[in-house]
Amino acid sequence: MSQPSLTILADLVFDGFEVRTGERAIEVSGGVIAGVRAGLGLRRGCDVLDLRGTLVTPGLINTHTHTARGGMFDPEEFISIDSIVRNFRDMLRAGVTGLGEMGNAAGLTCSLRERFRRNPECGPDIFGCGPLITAPGGYPLDWMPKTVAMLGVALPCVTPYDARRAVRSVVAQRMDGIKLAIMHRSYSEKPIPAVSLEAARAVVEEAHAHGRKVFCHAHYPEDYDKALEAGVDALVHSCFEPLEPEMVERVIASGVYYCPTLSVFENALHGVEERWDSLPRYRGLVSERVARDWDRFCEEFAASGDIVPPGIAGGLPKARGREALVNAPTNFKMLAEAGAPVVFGTDASYGFGLLGRPADELASMQRAGMSAVDCLKSATSTAAEMLGLPGGVIREGAPADLVAFDPAAIDDVSRVDDVRAVVRAGRFLDDSPFRSTLRAARTAVSVAGGMARTLTWAVTKRP
Repeated sequence: MSQPSLTILADLVFDGFEVRTGERAIEVSGGVIAGVRAGLGLRRGCDVLDLRGTLVTPGLINTHTHTARGGMFDPEEFISIDSIVRNFRDMLRAGVTGLGEMGNAAGLTCSLRERFRRNPECGPDIFGCGPLITAPGGYPLDWMPKTVAMLGVALPCVTPYDARRAVRSVVAQRMDGIKLAIMHRSYSEKPIPAVSLEAARAVVEEAHAHGRKVFCHAHYPEDYDKALEAGVDALVHSCFEPLEPEMVERVIASGVYYCPTLSVFENALHGVEERWDSLPRYRGLVSERVARDWDRFCEEFAASGDIVPPGIAGGLPKARGREALVNAPTNFKMLAEAGAPVVFGTDASYGFGLLGRPADELASMQRAGMSAVDCLKSATSTAAEMLGLPGGVIREGAPADLVAFDPAAIDDVSRVDDVRAVVRAGRFLDDSPFRSTLRAARTAVSVAGGMARTLTWAVTKRP
């Protein structure tokens, strides 16, 4: 049976670029936007969704996710079907209809990407990166459990030859982009191995030869320096130390996209200190297993004096963490005001940085100085442009992925946590128990299949 036509009535629209007021009709057919007309004239025989009194935007695109994580602080967190199903359920409910997977196991990413193409009501469009390319013993191998590393989620390389082989391996696993880690200091601020400039350049050259962009994990000025020298396409974290004006100029001149991921680090410090583990808006999105881990970590943090307790950043002086949380938004403000193309991404799920709470990152960006409209642009048209996804705009021919928020979000972007309606691929997201259970079951089947594929590829597709 063909998909029914739908007309969406709106009077406040952000189309991915600018705000448009006045009554208009967004016509949907076959999962795409057939047209946008001024006025409220209706086509005979079509369904109508009246979203007047809300802010209608394109579906949000989270460019930096780790969907296999459930939100534990414990780096030993194992892959859980339940947590992954929750993540995709919560993202859709929050209005996220596209994502960049920045380091998952390729088999799992492929399985879920295929599922959501067949059944878009189950999850967002996926742009997949991973395995992540790094130095032997470098990030994230410096903290990652060996059992997880054995699944092939990170590929170490030393020489340019190694780097090219690693890129070809990622391409063979049908990934859309290349994630490269250049990090000279760990989250504990201890020296760790980083790929050489020659190897990083080889990654970029080989990736571009295969039509892939390179997204670079970088946190310190020396990381930015090498990433820019290598010619990467995007920097996917804000810098923890003050950027010199010369570095800001280099970032702008390079034309790289910039994904600051401010909130995941703010939440990991402020959230722990303020005991967000008791807040329903966070605890209600995770399993009891994850909630218990939060309780444990918050208690250990409170008892650990001036040092962060064991974990991904274990041993870091808390004062240094607080300095980083001042520097990161300051650097973000400088780069954004200088004209860097900013994209929205959360680096979730980790701790209180959850995939179902895009409002946290958008609010952090607005607090740091970006307007609400520019924050929305970073999460729609600019995000789609960076990832090469077809969404992010409301115009004829675009995917019919739309979200209705509290209209106050046009000035206070934190109000995107008040979602009034989600349309995915031209269909209103029905959150009834039956439909929710059916979507969860389909996603769970694909997670299980993706885990099996990951185990196979860990053996057969290593470089």
